[in-house]
Amino acid sequence: MTLSHSNGSYHFASQSTFQMYWGLASDLWAVSQNTTLIGGQSLIRTSGSYAFANKSMFTLLAQNGTVVTPLGAAFTLVQSTIGPFGSIDMRNIPCPASVKQFVTAGLDILVRTLAGSATAALLYGSVSENVLGNLIVLPSNYMAVHGWGVFGGNILCPEMSDAGYVENGMATLTDGTSACGQSSIVSLQMTKPHVMLAVVAVWLSLPNQSVSAVCAHETSPMGCATNYMGPSTSFVQDHISPSDIHALETLATVAVADVSSIGATIFQYVQMDSTSPLEMLEYVVFDPADPTFFFWAWQYVLQWAVGHRQVVRFEGDVGFIHLVTEVKEAMQQDILAHEFLTTLASYICSSVQYITGVMLAITIAIALYILSSRGSVEASNLMKMNRVAGIVWVGRPLLLLRGVTALALLSTGTLELQIKHGCLSYFSVVDVPWYKTILAAGETTWLVYITNDLLMIWTKQYTSLYASNSGVLTWFVAAVLSLTMPVVHHATVNPICHIYQMDFQLVCASGVAAIGQITRFYWLLGIIASSNLVCYVVARLYYQGLGNIVDTPKCHSRLLSAGAKYFFTRSNWLYHNVYYMDPASALMNGLVSFPWCQWTYIFDIKLWRILVVERSIQDNIPSELRTALALNE
Repeated sequence: MTLSHSNGSYHFASQSTFQMYWGLASDLWAVSQNTTLIGGQSLIRTSGSYAFANKSMFTLLAQNGTVVTPLGAAFTLVQSTIGPFGSIDMRNIPCPASVKQFVTAGLDILVRTLAGSATAALLYGSVSENVLGNLIVLPSNYMAVHGWGVFGGNILCPEMSDAGYVENGMATLTDGTSACGQSSIVSLQMTKPHVMLAVVAVWLSLPNQSVSAVCAHETSPMGCATNYMGPSTSFVQDHISPSDIHALETLATVAVADVSSIGATIFQYVQMDSTSPLEMLEYVVFDPADPTFFFWAWQYVLQWAVGHRQVVRFEGDVGFIHLVTEVKEAMQQDILAHEFLTTLASYICSSVQYITGVMLAITIAIALYILSSRGSVEASNLMKMNRVAGIVWVGRPLLLLRGVTALALLSTGTLELQIKHGCLSYFSVVDVPWYKTILAAGETTWLVYITNDLLMIWTKQYTSLYASNSGVLTWFVAAVLSLTMPVVHHATVNPICHIYQMDFQLVCASGVAAIGQITRFYWLLGIIASSNLVCYVVARLYYQGLGNIVDTPKCHSRLLSAGAKYFFTRSNWLYHNVYYMDPASALMNGLVSFPWCQWTYIFDIKLWRILVVERSIQDNIPSELRTALALNE
């Protein structure tokens, strides 16, 4: 199932990365164009016509218009700090494994805590998601420059012309997917799990007085302490065990050390006043000089761990810097309807209900015929209702659908989505009662009936000798298999990506979640086929070994279906070599009879015809035959 999907697209007109390095494709384009400074020259350094022997990438970018000269204050600052444009490499830095290990362990402990305590879940739910968004937070060195102007935070873009103030919040961080000129004041968006993990990571579960110091970095410190920091600290103190806290703090210490060694940085272009030079004001994540900001730094790191942010290394001829990028929320898309087969399932469910309704209606009608004939029916024929009436009244295609549906259900595990304590959702394995499993296995016999019906053209008089046994054998084996080896779901998380088109499109598979087994489906089909074959061969050999001759039924009426011809018992219903079919059996055979005066009206569902016959009431006809239909053909 597709979790998310997006098509690659180029946005050359609004790109903001080419001034750093415009890629090999642009180099090849430049040497192929006579209008560029390096047109017709070589990209091989040892060549006598090496393109950059006397020209720099910066001059080429300026001539092409990729870089606008003269440079503004921001780009001048970048060149003096990192290096000249055109020669700055950008590399993505992966999140340290220690951070991901901390996140995994922390979320596991959080889920176990919420699942094990309704009180903990109630306190956790008291923190509203609404108060965790649109937060303006500033590290200490930013708070120290109160009144300074902010002119942007994207190293890929020039400084903004309309400056805000530092105390109002940071401008948009580095973002390679947004066009320049769209910068705005950005806010921090947190989630409850991230808040809880950060609380544990910075040891806020012990010193309550540090809550106020942490909240001092937020523009609404009172709301910070009341709305989420206070309840979160209480949650950790009261509901997470000391051993779990200690384990997470140990993991957090390693993670902080690894992130600190990377030197991930948040920066802003700032200016003290209009006469002062533009500066790059930097905050290095987990700066030991600013411990009270660690809680907020963890929010950036946790978003990095789950893929909502990146850390990019910008390295030039002068120096390098590792920048935290702007947040990118996870894509939210509707599921693809053709992959989530609810419509097909609805049609199948309706078809199964229709079949059940038809068979129930026939059962009721048979009961009425039995009452009207005062019990003058062949009881053994009633045992063949599904075989005969199902084929005649429902038809093979719908019975095939019902049978295949039964196989699919027997090949699928049972999972239910459960909600616990109002905040946890999870899948639960439901134990199906043994009797329901046996009943479900009985649904496989529909395919046995279809197989028997189709093979009658070859099995003929042997049909009645093996068919019932094949149905019972299939039911028994399918039930034993389902009870002793139930289908078990499995899930595997194994992200694998491959390049669909270089520098343009990736296709990734996150893992596999399976609640069914196709092999079980094939096993059930094999059981059905094997049961029919074995029972037929045994019946054939058995009767031939005894020297018994199985006669072909003597009644050849065109009103008889194949099932009625070979399955119905007729020995007690023959009179003067005429087969009299009781009305209940006739109904299963598709003959709906209605006696009226001296006539009997018969509607044949198979031929879609109405027949009218005269009732033969004679004194010498046995009384039990007087309500039956005489099949003279």
